[in-house]
Amino acid sequence: MQYPDNKPVQFKVILLGESGVGKTTLYNRYQAVDKHSHTTNSCHCSREFPVGPKRLPVELTLWDTANMERLHSLTDNYFREAEGAVLVYDVADHMSLHAIPDWRRDCLNISPTAQLFLVGNKIDLEPQQFSPERNTLEQAEVWSRELTDIEASYQISAKDDIHIEEMFSDIAQKIWTNHESTKVKNGNTLEAQSFQLAFDTSRRRKRRQCCSFL
Repeated sequence: MQYPDNKPVQFKVILLGESGVGKTTLYNRYQAVDKHSHTTNSCHCSREFPVGPKRLPVELTLWDTANMERLHSLTDNYFREAEGAVLVYDVADHMSLHAIPDWRRDCLNISPTAQLFLVGNKIDLEPQQFSPERNTLEQAEVWSRELTDIEASYQISAKDDIHIEEMFSDIAQKIWTNHESTKVKNGNTLEAQSFQLAFDTSRRRKRRQCCSFL
């Protein structure tokens, strides 16, 4: 699946979450995996992933908040046209998980069709580093089942590079699959509309022909 200029289809994916959960570390890890990644500026970079039975290349452009969330200054442009949103929380900080619904709402207000992915970061931490509310991971699992717009959930360590590549490969596959399904659905809708228009036009012509004999 490529555009006429032979470039792979590109999907915008944004990182969301509270300050300190490891979004920039995750972004840097994403950027560093492939030396051929191209970065258009300091806030987003792109990588290609093979998807589907034919292993077609798609390009995920990952956007980082660049600490703008500290000032609550993320603009609508950051959210706009996002096909995916990676909602990051710190597995040792239950408050960062409780903030996820706000980030979810902010994203869907601007990009209502974006696919959402819940990501627990810092699984490398020792148990004693966790907050007393140790049910963060359990709560995240409950949310991922109850919130129907959460496409998938993951547990990673951006610091130690645990499950990073597998996660982004899976995200690319899921976004591409949804894109293809939507394209087929829209194509069927347009085909049905075209058929109905042709049918209505033909029927009007027949009516005019019948009237001409009266």
